[in-house]
Amino acid sequence: MIEPADVPNGGFTNMCWPEDPYGSGQTSRTKRRLLTSTATCSARDSDGRSVPVSYAVVYLRLHRSKAENASNRMKLGFRALAALTPDETAELVRLADLDLLRARRLAQFLIGYGLLPDLDVLRAASTAVRPDAPRGDNEFGRGVHALIAEWPHRSGRLRGETTFVDAAHDLPGDGLSSTDTEHLQRQAKAAGLTLGYFSRTIKPHLTLDTLTGQCGHRRVTLEWLAVCAVERALASALIAARHLGLYEWPQDLDVGVVLETNAGDCFPTQRFHSMASP
Repeated sequence: MIEPADVPNGGFTNMCWPEDPYGSGQTSRTKRRLLTSTATCSARDSDGRSVPVSYAVVYLRLHRSKAENASNRMKLGFRALAALTPDETAELVRLADLDLLRARRLAQFLIGYGLLPDLDVLRAASTAVRPDAPRGDNEFGRGVHALIAEWPHRSGRLRGETTFVDAAHDLPGDGLSSTDTEHLQRQAKAAGLTLGYFSRTIKPHLTLDTLTGQCGHRRVTLEWLAVCAVERALASALIAARHLGLYEWPQDLDVGVVLETNAGDCFPTQRFHSMASP
């Protein structure tokens, strides 16, 4: 059995500086122009409440004047966390909040896919893990709370501010279906994307008891949850980037291959082209 300590501190990432993806701490005048996309996967606890079990943020570099050419070997940055214990949930919420706080100020674009429900899950979790958190500038969950207030008014963002795009609601296509996973798959197909198996294995009825009951497979479960969030964030990013003219590709882009290229070393227990799940 692989012990919890084998999961990297600060989550899974392929970046050297996940705390400063925008280069805001560098002396160079030219900061990185990034499209940032985020996703949260949740499960039901014993009381039927949604709790976050994984979170991911994906960063795509943007050219200043033309569309980037995407391929199965394209490069991206990501950070992902998975949580099966209260301590892990607290760390997931803390880092997600910091990522979102930075993204709403420093990203060129911030992409979500039906983001408000994700934010509500993170908000509820932040209240549960820190019920006595102080208010004011150092408030725990400040990034999440700010985005909940701003996201419904994203069409009125001013020039120079981070552009918010909800790929489930703001792009051409039909409305959300009975499950947002089905809608995501249709949006991806229309954008010329082939999704991996992860988006098809995360289920709406997933329970925390089921996940924590994977005796002897803790590391596998944590990696699987993290990759599910990374794939969702990446698919949302690419769908929005193509629609906005920021990325282009001449033929279908295989998200599973892109994931394996950029994240395979971070998730050694996962098979990116299999229909198996833990």
